[in-house]
Amino acid sequence: MQELVQALGACSGTSPGPDEIRYEMIKHLDHGSMIKLLQVYNEIWRGQTFPNSWHFAHVIPIPKGGGSPRSTMSYRPIALTSVRRSIIVTAVLSLFCVASDGILFFSMVFSS
Repeated sequence: MQELVQALGACSGTSPGPDEIRYEMIKHLDHGSMIKLLQVYNEIWRGQTFPNSWHFAHVIPIPKGGGSPRSTMSYRPIALTSVRRSIIVTAVLSLFCVASDGILFFSMVFSS
């Protein structure tokens, strides 16, 4: 539960992804609902599979400024993914990342 709470604290109130769920909605869940969400995350972790809907994003073109608004090169894409996906990714990264003297180390074992 600690990793979930820390991940929620690290997430900002950004725009929602395709599922239209916002961070604020999850942050205001009651304790029983948070336990259920944690169980879902644990099932995802054990099964090593994200739900299919988490593989999609809304891609929004953001103007870079200074270029022609008619040129695709004048925009940068922003991908809005599922908040539930972002929370589990944040929680997992906090488990595998260690900061030492300002350097970020990833300590993850990959199996073949």
